[in-house]
Amino acid sequence: MDPSENKFDELKNMTETETDKDTAIAKNTPEYYIQKVSSVTGWSEEKTLNEMEIARTQLGIPYKQYFKDRYYKFSRSKQERKSGRYHRKQVQNDLILDRIYSQTGKSSTKVYKTIKKLNRYGIFRVDLDLYSRYGMYKMDLYDNLALLKKLKKERQLSNELRNQFGLIDKGELSYDDIIPELDEYMSCIRYIVTPRLYGNIKFRLLNSVPELKDESIDKIYDTVIDVVMSKQLLGFNENEYIMYHLYRFDLKGKREFLSDKERMQIINTVNTREIYDLVNNKYSLYLKLKDGFGRDMTPILTEEDLPSFRAFVEKHPNFVLKPFNESLGRGIKLIKTTAETDIDELLKTLMDENRTFLMEELILQDERMAAFNKDTINTVRLMVYFNGEYAVPVSSFMRTGRVGSFVDNAGAGGLFADVDINTGILTTDGGNEVGELFDEHPDSHMKYKGFQIPLWDKAVELGTRSCVEIGTPCFIGWDLALTDKGQWVIVEGNGLPQFVNQVNLGYGLKKVLVDALEKNRPVNEK
Repeated sequence: MDPSENKFDELKNMTETETDKDTAIAKNTPEYYIQKVSSVTGWSEEKTLNEMEIARTQLGIPYKQYFKDRYYKFSRSKQERKSGRYHRKQVQNDLILDRIYSQTGKSSTKVYKTIKKLNRYGIFRVDLDLYSRYGMYKMDLYDNLALLKKLKKERQLSNELRNQFGLIDKGELSYDDIIPELDEYMSCIRYIVTPRLYGNIKFRLLNSVPELKDESIDKIYDTVIDVVMSKQLLGFNENEYIMYHLYRFDLKGKREFLSDKERMQIINTVNTREIYDLVNNKYSLYLKLKDGFGRDMTPILTEEDLPSFRAFVEKHPNFVLKPFNESLGRGIKLIKTTAETDIDELLKTLMDENRTFLMEELILQDERMAAFNKDTINTVRLMVYFNGEYAVPVSSFMRTGRVGSFVDNAGAGGLFADVDINTGILTTDGGNEVGELFDEHPDSHMKYKGFQIPLWDKAVELGTRSCVEIGTPCFIGWDLALTDKGQWVIVEGNGLPQFVNQVNLGYGLKKVLVDALEKNRPVNEK
């Protein structure tokens, strides 16, 4: 008998049964969620149980979360990525609850009970993030309800203003025409900036923006209000606000920047789920574009892959390990072995740390690219749009790592500089994710601006050809490296590439992305 049948019988016994299943199964029980998923997917209950058990035991996803977040819609690799975000969210929630308890003595049960009570009023949806962000746990019921009414009003006004932004973009309105609406909106924003929210943002600004430290209290207050407006109305999170120095721009200037939220909305009009699944599964992409990768790779999924692991180590004693379900350079490391290395024990250790991973042949980079930082494979991020007929480069930047770091990602302390997509020449100083600029690399003292990336036409050819080989419309950010043999190779692809070169340029690139998608042509000018 299939073990899942015993498990299913066990779960069924946990609830009373009646003829009518809709009325028989109590809510929030395992059987309830099995039935829910089965009815949505059309799967048998046995298949549903098997899928949900895999997610529970291997990914740590409870049945309720499996149904709520629709895990049944996604491939296994996408489920792994979603589960990573879920567990990080759980850690964040625990930290929030601990902080609330330390300040008020309120238990997690009492916090969630209060949130549930507030949601019964039906004014504005409250979750733990919002409850914490606005310091609602320190407010009485009256003040909480007043805040929720203002948040609801802010949502209505922001929707109206976004509609007016559309008319401005079409030339049918000007920014002066919407001043009354903006004034009303800003008045609403000032109300929802609670003391706790103000204090948190002020602390972040004064620690990240040196030029604000000598400003007046009124100027700092106005900047805090501007941060909240930029988030609520324009979709910029606090990191982006600081990184892009948005406090230096008026509303028009801010709207020229591409926020992460808008970037995803625009790119999602091109990339399908199949594209994301292909690009996010590093080995599937490798098999699709093997010539473009120009090196050996092999996946390690279970301990039964020991023969493959041994064969790869024998051929490549030093190799790169990449976890399957991570991004932004997280988990990537250089593994070095010797004749004395216990291969069986190494595999066990690596699987304990990563569960599944990809082994890659180490790239030996061109000395001209290595001049910025020899410890890192310094790469080019080339963003390419393929409309189904032909591919065009849209934007590009070069990434350089820091001494002692194996990856060049900005999130790992790396620096980046804008690349002219027509010439391959760096057009700006280097920048980092907190908006600091450097005319030269802090470690090697290599100058950024004016550096000519070698064999640039070959890099562009590889990026555009790779999109065409995928075969369907797509927008991909290719990370490319130049080897010591003078060959450009794919490091990996990104389905939602960031435009961090907005930091270096000092202006937004939203028009660049929109023009590329609408006119199918590259744009490399302000």
